[in-house]
Amino acid sequence: RTRITEMLVKDISVTVNRPVGEVFEFAADPEKLPQWADEIQDTWITCQDSPGAGTTYTVKASVMGRTEKFPSEIVAYEKDRVFAYHTGGNNFYYTSTKVFEETPEGTRIIETIEGDLQSFFMRLLSPLVASYTKRSHTRNLENLKVILENGAGQASVKTAL
Repeated sequence: RTRITEMLVKDISVTVNRPVGEVFEFAADPEKLPQWADEIQDTWITCQDSPGAGTTYTVKASVMGRTEKFPSEIVAYEKDRVFAYHTGGNNFYYTSTKVFEETPEGTRIIETIEGDLQSFFMRLLSPLVASYTKRSHTRNLENLKVILENGAGQASVKTAL
């Protein structure tokens, strides 16, 4: 079967007024995802390794009104620089890559998302999937910014879908 990978979202970004080490540590921890990613209800590490390339975890998420569990894997991990993961299910898988850059204002996060659309139906819907994904991940980066600038661990700022 032919697999079609395409760029769904290119270079959404946010600048967080915090040091790059602090931002990376929080954003690259799968267990912290429910604190800032709207769709994520829970996560759990499924291997004993410390976070790094090859670490696997499961995400329980509500996407377009359906709650499902998605196997996920960290595919790139360069401390304070790059964090990427691969996840998905139901004929749609994607890889999110976040690059962390130190700036005079703090830390700039640049995210790119590539989708692996495994069915004709998903390829047909790719413009809608790209729009939904961009909106969702942009909102999540804004949530991350608010949480880190106001002190990680405070009440969630997650917004309604």
